[in-house]
Amino acid sequence: MRQLFGIFTTLVFGLFLAVTPAFAQTSPKDLDAQFEERLKKFDPVGVKAARSYAQNFDTRSQLQNMSVSMRPGLVQLVRSKNANVSEGDLSVFFEEFFRVALVEAAPVIEKWTILNMLEVLTTEELVAADQFYSSAVGKSMMSKMPQLMARMPQMMGLMEQTFVPAGLAAAQAKLKAMGKDIKI
Repeated sequence: MRQLFGIFTTLVFGLFLAVTPAFAQTSPKDLDAQFEERLKKFDPVGVKAARSYAQNFDTRSQLQNMSVSMRPGLVQLVRSKNANVSEGDLSVFFEEFFRVALVEAAPVIEKWTILNMLEVLTTEELVAADQFYSSAVGKSMMSKMPQLMARMPQMMGLMEQTFVPAGLAAAQAKLKAMGKDIKI
């Protein structure tokens, strides 16, 4: 589980590091202008539904809650390169990292998520999603998303301990039956 979660965390951390220079060079005002300009090419009904869905999703809270489940893997990543880092320094590091990368960036992340939704989903799908997540049941489900995401490491543990070894063994056996030896 630790390896898969570590890989996931490394990818997330890498993504944040990769996009940091782009955001640092672009002001929030410029990003908003780009966002508003891009929205013009979409159906206004879809745009309205995507915006409403995003408000129901509450990106800032979701990202804050996600930081709790991300922290252990990120701590492991930082410790792997800084063996003697203190708990106090890690706390300061991650408090600042999450504040800047998730909390302060939430409005921009939300806007670009809206664009992604508009590019992938149809207007009808966006309207249906918005209607559902605006309902009492949808809001209840949305409020439980942090709990659901917090359980993902358990799923990754199942994958690492059971499914991945079984899949690797089956693939290795299939190739062995073909006369080829694959080392894992």
